[in-house]
Amino acid sequence: MKSIVIKLDGKCAEIQYIDDLVRLIGEDFSFEFTQRSIVLSNVSSVEMYLIRGGRKRAIYAKYSGRYLPCSTRREVIREEASTPLFTVRVTKCGVDSYLTIIFSGLFLIDYAIISRDTIGLVVPGKRDVYIERTGDSLAIYIV
Repeated sequence: MKSIVIKLDGKCAEIQYIDDLVRLIGEDFSFEFTQRSIVLSNVSSVEMYLIRGGRKRAIYAKYSGRYLPCSTRREVIREEASTPLFTVRVTKCGVDSYLTIIFSGLFLIDYAIISRDTIGLVVPGKRDVYIERTGDSLAIYIV
């Protein structure tokens, strides 16, 4: 499994990826993206909306967690990276900083935006989305 470390506001998040799996890992949360599903840990609430005239679905989930401390091990710490599976970028604005992951065409997920306490996902509006909650984890299936 390959790994990239992304720096966001003095803290870091690790992104692991292989074949059709992308995993974002923080200190006490993780978000796992596959071609047709998303598994979010440490999530408290979720909401789903149709946007852009029904052409897209937006899914928002509140999570609690902290990013990892940045270490000076052999890890290459970046604010932007691109792989065949995804492109990740840190965006800083006056209010906060957030992480954007844009997925390749292999995924039924267009992109994910991750702020300090919310993750927003955009998927095609034509697809059915099923959400399953188990404790503080959330599984989202796109069919």
